[in-house]
Amino acid sequence: MSVAGCPACGCVARAPAHVLVASLLLDDLDRALEDGLLATEGCPACTPQCTHALLAARDARRFALAARERFTARQRRLATRAAQRDA
Repeated sequence: MSVAGCPACGCVARAPAHVLVASLLLDDLDRALEDGLLATEGCPACTPQCTHALLAARDARRFALAARERFTARQRRLATRAAQRDA
């Protein structure tokens, strides 16, 4: 899905990234993720500031998801060690 016009910078190109920008402006991160935030490369016609904000939101979410995965893996390792120690 694409939206005509960027709600942040006013770019008039039709780009899927504009749906993501709209979702982020509404603080609807779940919707942005469903619409492909993690895979976006932005809109080539948007302003550099607009593109930077979108990609920063993408990168922040990627970092948070990676941190959650590292935490979960650590918890599994600790549980395994505790079970081995108790056995």
